[in-house]
Amino acid sequence: MTLAQLRDLAIVLFAILGIFTLAVFLVLSLIIFDRLRRILELGQSTMGNLQGTTSFVSELVVKPIIKGVSFVSGVRRGIGVIAGFSRRKGRKSHG
Repeated sequence: MTLAQLRDLAIVLFAILGIFTLAVFLVLSLIIFDRLRRILELGQSTMGNLQGTTSFVSELVVKPIIKGVSFVSGVRRGIGVIAGFSRRKGRKSHG
């Protein structure tokens, strides 16, 4: 075997090895892409469930509490205003 033939054989072997490596890399990339796609879809589904749960809690728990606290605050403020007027009427004016 001459040096030229050995060189040609090495070139062919490296080309075959390169094609094989590229094929393995492509297959692994496709497998990883498919798994990541599934994970992302699961994450989107989870986010949808979380949004639904948040809306449910907001409508049935948080809003009634806010309305109740607002009502109590309004009543307290109203009583404070009425109490303030009654104190003013009881005072004598120095003028």
